[in-house]
Amino acid sequence: MLKELHVQYPFAKLYFDKTGIGNVIEEHLRELGLPAEGVTITAERAQELMFNLKTLLETKRLLLPANAIELMNHLNAVVAEKRWSGKHIFKKREGTYDDLAYALALAVSQPRRRETVGLAIGLQF
Repeated sequence: MLKELHVQYPFAKLYFDKTGIGNVIEEHLRELGLPAEGVTITAERAQELMFNLKTLLETKRLLLPANAIELMNHLNAVVAEKRWSGKHIFKKREGTYDDLAYALALAVSQPRRRETVGLAIGLQF
């Protein structure tokens, strides 16, 4: 499905979370000829991603569709804990998922050449 999307709407770059089994995913995406770039999400990177996402949402530079219930559930699952150092650690509420929240945060974190950003979230290989 991603390859077909890339043919129809060529990606400049396809960013994905390679923190867990990402090397296998990166290899597969490259075999498909996609311009993939994996990002390892450390605690510091998670803080950057989530604060950027929060800013975009608060300033209404990013608007979410009202019917994106699953995305909203993933966003609501993310919890920030402030540490004594002043940094934040991001976790998910027990029994919930935060994958779409991180996918969205990663998608909107990269500099854009165009005003429109397309998201392919929740795709399976």
